[in-house]
Amino acid sequence: MTLLTLVYDPAENGQLTNLKFEDILYIESVNRIITYHHKNGKIYTAPHKLEDFEKSIALKKMRLFRLDHRNFVKLTAIKTYDKKNGIVQFNTANNTFAHIAEKNSAFLSLSLDIIEEPAALFALVIKEDKELMNINIKDCFKIESVNRIVTYHHLNGCIYSAPQKLRDFSLSRILSSLGIVRLDHRNFVNLNYIRFYDVQEGVVYFEKEPKLCSQKAHVAAKNRFFIETHLQLKEV
Repeated sequence: MTLLTLVYDPAENGQLTNLKFEDILYIESVNRIITYHHKNGKIYTAPHKLEDFEKSIALKKMRLFRLDHRNFVKLTAIKTYDKKNGIVQFNTANNTFAHIAEKNSAFLSLSLDIIEEPAALFALVIKEDKELMNINIKDCFKIESVNRIVTYHHLNGCIYSAPQKLRDFSLSRILSSLGIVRLDHRNFVNLNYIRFYDVQEGVVYFEKEPKLCSQKAHVAAKNRFFIETHLQLKEV
């Protein structure tokens, strides 16, 4: 999908031109004027309000998100993220950077952890008869810690356990590539199997019409914006 914006070209005495959103590194508001930072190094301006972009699904599909009160940032263009100082830098020769609001730190961290390449990862678990076996983690819709024991909730209806700590999974890039991310202090959830999100309760379900007995997983407050955005993009 190609989306264009009408802007002033700084090299042509303010003549109007079109830019492709896919070529924009980030968008910000400077003195109430929208500025587009292009991958060619130029900065273009346009008479819009930043709020005009808030609900755009097209921008989100291109991974452009509002990460500060005066910018939209393209996630796939980010080269480094300095969490301590709240800034990201881009894949450019110069030192172009954008500020990240603290409230969006969790969303950005989760988003950057999701890798596009498919991967396979197996877990060594214990069945109910105490026999050891392997399961493919991509077939698990939830991993959680119960009484300090890691449990895997499998699509086949079985629950397997393993003598590990949940924090062992925190730095795994392979889990992230499978869409399995930490949404709360005691769970990891496979984003591919979420079917319903209760916004009021901050809980995700793995059925479209959940019942009282349905499996669910809690979403920490800092991760709820990420879940809302992820599910919104899945519906497009």
